[in-house]
Amino acid sequence: MSLDRANEILRNYNQCYEQFDTLHKSLSRIFAGTLLAQEMRIISACIEQAYECNVDAGWLPEEENVFNEFELLVANIKHDGRGRHYKGLSDVPEHLRQGFDQDEQDFHDLDFDLATKAFTKPVQIELIGAVADQSTEFGEAIVKLS
Repeated sequence: MSLDRANEILRNYNQCYEQFDTLHKSLSRIFAGTLLAQEMRIISACIEQAYECNVDAGWLPEEENVFNEFELLVANIKHDGRGRHYKGLSDVPEHLRQGFDQDEQDFHDLDFDLATKAFTKPVQIELIGAVADQSTEFGEAIVKLS
């Protein structure tokens, strides 16, 4: 995946995440102390967990709120579960090797750790968008009822 595409996906993801968070906060105030508020907290916790799963899977960057070359490299290594593209340090672009303070064996261990940290079936980025869409419809229905 290219750096531009990774950051485009990240922007879209974060936009949906922020929409959900904004709507969740406003609806939480309206429904404070109700069973619905408790359910909304559970949904919010699931969204938080999905975000962390997407970071672990390499779909979102770990350090910054934007992919840089190194973050993208780490994401690509996570997605290269069988080590087809990154067999060793020699497969890492030279200007990014300084991010790896290891020898070849340490790189293989890191590669394995990153690849196994990434899930075989990562949480889909669309999850937050789907929840945000449902929450928006719910919020609009509440406004109509008011």
